[in-house]
Amino acid sequence: MRSVVTLVLLLTFLVLACSTVDEVDSGGSLHLPALQSYTVYVDPSVSPLGQTAIVEAVRQWEEFTDVTIDVRQGPHVCIFEPSCFAVYEINFADFNTIVDGSYIGYTIPSFVFLSTAISSYDEEQDTVIHEFGHMLGLLHPCTAPCFEDAIMNPTYRNGADEVTCLDVEQFNAIRPEIDAGVPAMACTDASGPRDEAADGGPGGDL
Repeated sequence: MRSVVTLVLLLTFLVLACSTVDEVDSGGSLHLPALQSYTVYVDPSVSPLGQTAIVEAVRQWEEFTDVTIDVRQGPHVCIFEPSCFAVYEINFADFNTIVDGSYIGYTIPSFVFLSTAISSYDEEQDTVIHEFGHMLGLLHPCTAPCFEDAIMNPTYRNGADEVTCLDVEQFNAIRPEIDAGVPAMACTDASGPRDEAADGGPGGDL
């Protein structure tokens, strides 16, 4: 199974997929379609930290955009369903060796992959929010090394820890046609981190 996943990741890398990295730029530019609603299936491979981070990612994206994300538990194969994504937690070691990268998250049509090497809740949350942003159709706002105050910054340590107005502005620019004529949602950045705590778990919301 591990070799199959590595092969799938390598093939999609060659056609420019979207990803989160901790040190290097992904170089990816695959623009997934922006839709009105999504269904996300969380595979049993996803850790408790990942499960919690998914809840927070959904909360933030639904709060700051008008999309709806229906999260369901259990394995599922999304075939020819643009709004369907399955989330897996896998070992990126072989893939990173082949592409000489430091990937901790990767998003392609129908799949969101998270790395088993993620050790803290804060890193998990940042990665899941970022990858779900790709799922919604968002791209990296710049090419690494760069320091945009956005969760979609290609290098997560150089960006924001939460959805910011720069992310919302990008979303508003690619709103689905169904929203034509609907005013863009207002956005005001809150100070400080959202739902991140020194104990490595979710804290109080701002």
